[in-house]
Amino acid sequence: MTLKNRLEKFLNFEQAVNKLKKSAKAAPEEIKKEAKKQPASLALPDDRRRYLKYCISLLDTVDSDLTRRMPENIKVKYSNKDFALMFKTFLLCHVEGASIKSIAKHFHISSTLVEDILFLAQIAVKRAIEKKRKYGIPLVGER
Repeated sequence: MTLKNRLEKFLNFEQAVNKLKKSAKAAPEEIKKEAKKQPASLALPDDRRRYLKYCISLLDTVDSDLTRRMPENIKVKYSNKDFALMFKTFLLCHVEGASIKSIAKHFHISSTLVEDILFLAQIAVKRAIEKKRKYGIPLVGER
């Protein structure tokens, strides 16, 4: 191969910049396509627990429709931010392995109330994640 043929393979500066821009635009789609082809894997228990804690940490306030589902003596005393803190506490206890009975015993409430609170807390966390996505806040673990 002659020197002229070898030099023709090299790109000038403008061509190189255009090629990089083109490949940079196509890279995210290629990565997503490749990621979808890969089989789903299970995360290690510590990683799952850490991710659940992260999701719980996204909860700032609780919507008023969820607070209305709480018993009368509770919903009168606390604000939406207080409910968020309570929901976080109950969820974190449950994620760390505390049973519903042990949570009920620790907080001196009935286990049915603990189940209701955990159910509402899960809905509140789901809504908090959806709100963050809606406002374009990037979340850990999303593709």
